[in-house]
Amino acid sequence: MVDRPERFQIQLGEYYADLLKLDAWVNGRTKSLQAGNLLGAKIQERESKILERIAYLAEKRGISPEELRKQILSGEPIETED
Repeated sequence: MVDRPERFQIQLGEYYADLLKLDAWVNGRTKSLQAGNLLGAKIQERESKILERIAYLAEKRGISPEELRKQILSGEPIETED
């Protein structure tokens, strides 16, 4: 079974909301679609840094990066240091 895309809301200040509206129009997309494309591109740009941070935090907790990712993505409670 394929998961449906996750939907969530974000708040932008007036200036960035206006820029998003302009950017969406220029690209012939809805604001929602353009925002998703922009967010996806930014996450892709940061992917290696995100995975480095996950590896660091997993090692600190004494588990594998794969196990930490599984816990995060499944919504399991994650042990943190105080």
